Amino acid sequence: MSEGDAAGILLVDDRPENALALEGILAPLGQDLVRADSGEQALKQLLRRDFALILLDVQMPGLDGFETARHIKLRERSRHIPIIFMTANDREEEDALRGYSVGAADYIRQPFHPDILRSKVSVFLELHRLKREADSLAHRAMHDSLTGLPNRVLFVDRLEMALAGLARRSSQVAVLFLDLDGFKLVNDRLGHEAGDELLKEVGRRLSQVMRPSDTVARLGGDEFTVLAEGYTSEAQVVATAERIRTALCEPFVLEAGEATIGTSIGIALATGAGTDAEPLIREADAAMYRAKRAGGSRHELYDVGMRRRAAMRLRTESALHQAIEREEFRVFYQPKLEISTGEIFGVEALVRWQHPDRGLLGPGEFIALAEETGLIVPLGAWVLREALRQGREWRSRHAAAARLTMAVNLSAHQLARGDLCDVVSDLLEQAGVDPALLCLEITESVAMEEAEATIAALRRLRDLGVRLAIDDFGSGYSSLSYLRSFPVDILKIDRSFVQGLGRDRRNASIAGAIVSLAHALDLTAIAEGVETEAQLAELRGLGCDVAQGFLFARPAAPEELEDVIAAGRLGQVSSSTGTSSISR
Repeated sequence: MSEGDAAGILLVDDRPENALALEGILAPLGQDLVRADSGEQALKQLLRRDFALILLDVQMPGLDGFETARHIKLRERSRHIPIIFMTANDREEEDALRGYSVGAADYIRQPFHPDILRSKVSVFLELHRLKREADSLAHRAMHDSLTGLPNRVLFVDRLEMALAGLARRSSQVAVLFLDLDGFKLVNDRLGHEAGDELLKEVGRRLSQVMRPSDTVARLGGDEFTVLAEGYTSEAQVVATAERIRTALCEPFVLEAGEATIGTSIGIALATGAGTDAEPLIREADAAMYRAKRAGGSRHELYDVGMRRRAAMRLRTESALHQAIEREEFRVFYQPKLEISTGEIFGVEALVRWQHPDRGLLGPGEFIALAEETGLIVPLGAWVLREALRQGREWRSRHAAAARLTMAVNLSAHQLARGDLCDVVSDLLEQAGVDPALLCLEITESVAMEEAEATIAALRRLRDLGVRLAIDDFGSGYSSLSYLRSFPVDILKIDRSFVQGLGRDRRNASIAGAIVSLAHALDLTAIAEGVETEAQLAELRGLGCDVAQGFLFARPAAPEELEDVIAAGRLGQVSSSTGTSSISR
């Protein structure tokens, strides 16, 4: 392991002889080992730096291990760090349960075997290394390499989150689109290196002018955007635009000489739920071009068409209500295959909207609005009812489908409802379906929003006998400490890791770690988004259990899958859905 990979392990034990023994055992791992002889000292160390892992003694004077762990998990900057409890107490089971309840990732009894301890620690160090690599990749994908500012992808993501929150607030979201007047002249006169230096300085000045809660981004070239929330009037936004313009009018002192530029600024406001990110950016862009055409170094406010957008949202929301009443929704199904046999493992139910005017719409066209308006709850119940009915029909007609598992996605709104378990139970009873043949999927991000409440809800569902899956696993890291507590059966590897298989060994390392983690916890590992033979071969080599994706079949209407369900395997997939022969 290189020096740059040393992440650091915090050893918390009030007995120096124990800490010394730990250092001797862990020294071969090449990590920076930091001692703390009390819970209080450990908390101070965690204020100074980050660690890959904490080895925490249970019995200590003052703050004991349990209280120390509770404080660690309450802090934003340290709650992600996995904790391994160490104890010589005879009440091992009782202490272990208490330890897991305060956030322990593992538990080891003293005296411990050196090789076992090193192996346990090595697993967490590898997960930390993989997370750092993933974080680094994600940061590069989301930030401008020149200025270090968020790029368009991250800006749009934050804008979408801000717009989604408008349903709960009465304030406005503002997008300011900036174009530097005279930037080409600086490049021509002082050179491209000076131009790059100027762009970096512009980014710094914008960051100084705006609030920490605002987002300053570089879209490319000499174009910047600003996302600002919490305004209650147009005048406040205009005042912000003027502060920006004034700050950027001041001369820039560069290595190649002094440069002066102007700034044309376009402003677009969103005042209520239903506004989409890209149209809002386009409106700000259009307003910026008006400012430039008017002579530059000024701002323009886009306000034409805002009422039309609000009216369009109302029409769409009304159509969504009517779509549920008129049963305009359709459920498509996508098979999942056991990689080792090619047999159908199950199918996932995916909703589509057969819009009377716009044709068949994918979930990206309406699910967000359904979430915002709460319509996702009745829509989700309808999808579950329809999926259970279809699964029952297939099982009654085809012997190969006798134990076909139907997977249905749960939204955050559904999971938060206190009657979810009753709804699922009633629908299972109405359909006459064995609960073990239903798998409910929730994304990792949804599971971690309110982790304790999620665990309680999942346990109630598990008591019904249904199977449970964590979808998009690997997109976050904080769920690792909770994974033991989640009563789930399946981990679905996030498609972002699957897409890089066959091209990037780092994605293979992450996917392999997730498969190993799933198997260590006696869970089934499913890879979604499989699109190439290379990805499938990599997953087979990693020992992944099940695969799902366009390589085998696109989501399809039930009648299109009839032959596949009857056969119990895909074999050779038709050209209409992509072609792949699955190894037997």
